[in-house]
Amino acid sequence: MVMRRLIPGCEGGFDRREFLGAALTGAAALSVPIPGGSALASSGRAQSRSSAIDAIPDAGAWVELDRAAVAANLAAVRARAGGRPVMGVIKANGYGHGVVPMARLLAAAGVDQLMVITVDEALSIRDAGIEVPVLNYGPFDRRAAEDLVRQGIDQAVYTTAAVEAMAAAARRVGSAARVQLIFDTGLGRVGVGEDRAAALLADIAGIQSDSDLSITGAATALTEDAEYDRVQLERYIGLCDRAVDIRVDLGTRHVASSAAVLDFAESHLDMVRPGIMLYGHYPNERSMSERPIELVPVMSLRAKVAYVKTLQAGDSIGYHRAWVAERQTIVATLPIGHFEGYPAGALAAGGAVQIDGRACPLVGGITSNHLEVAVPEGVSVEVGDTATLIAGGAAEYSGAGQPVGAGLWAPTAQQVGQWDGAGVYGTLMHINPLLPRVIT
Repeated sequence: MVMRRLIPGCEGGFDRREFLGAALTGAAALSVPIPGGSALASSGRAQSRSSAIDAIPDAGAWVELDRAAVAANLAAVRARAGGRPVMGVIKANGYGHGVVPMARLLAAAGVDQLMVITVDEALSIRDAGIEVPVLNYGPFDRRAAEDLVRQGIDQAVYTTAAVEAMAAAARRVGSAARVQLIFDTGLGRVGVGEDRAAALLADIAGIQSDSDLSITGAATALTEDAEYDRVQLERYIGLCDRAVDIRVDLGTRHVASSAAVLDFAESHLDMVRPGIMLYGHYPNERSMSERPIELVPVMSLRAKVAYVKTLQAGDSIGYHRAWVAERQTIVATLPIGHFEGYPAGALAAGGAVQIDGRACPLVGGITSNHLEVAVPEGVSVEVGDTATLIAGGAAEYSGAGQPVGAGLWAPTAQQVGQWDGAGVYGTLMHINPLLPRVIT
């Protein structure tokens, strides 16, 4: 693998053809019918297994994505934004749900645009035949610029070098380059600041006069500090006005993330840009408590029981005899662990999984590909039974989110995130991209 010289302001840059990871392919390259109307989500790229899975796995672990939940969440967000267009953020492998599966589901539900953070994510959406407008908010290199132009993908830019690179690619390919300008109004991550914006806008005006370059949008990212967000919005509007003064059309203006969709109506502008809410979760503790709009968690994480054993008092499981039975106990082994993305902190915090509607506490240790749970008295568990590690969908279990042991029960992503301390974002995004994604 060779690292090439990068464009200032367009950092990143392995050749995507040398670095196409299986992370974007999922478990299979096809969308295969599943009993009950489900389908295995896929990317359209080369298969990463020898054959496609045509049903929920008979063994192993997998992710389920609820089609109806995606549509309901998008509708709820759009209503909160007064009917404005929605750019769905599906970066970080679709917040762990799978970038291509989420692109398909959101496209089917009527999303207006999609946003990713890598060239590979953007191109995988096109490879899958999804034609919704896509913005790559992350870096690119010269070779990737040609792919972006060919596929009609918007590229985020905030330096003259990046704009020139996209314009040059347009000339080489013979098609228009689409870019979106990113302003840094105070988050301090990426974007052109107020001190350099006038010069960049002037450069863009000159480059546009000599190339087929279209500015389709302009964005900034808010800090989600209520008072400072208002300062940022004022700065952003000022920068947009500066562009108007020199006759540079910035296209669609968008700044509102999930938190701003809920709490900062003035920032909705031409389009909103939510992420976590499209997956059925709230952006902070306050909104999680108040639930200003109704959301439905999209993801469920499940595994088939791989082994069942009865331990006698004094028997142990796990390295270094991590857990010793005090009495006769039935223990079930699940084929999921660190590698699949289940958080280590859940064990120490008293976490559990659900089998047959009951909480089965974690015992022993969470290893690379396994964990063990104690089966309560009165619960019958056999090899091949389904365990739920994260419950999603529309009120799948009446006890979802209740304390462990509160009768009929299922663990939510919020609970798992609290056990581990990673929160909802960390819990979802760390689910292994190689797990099969099944759309239900």
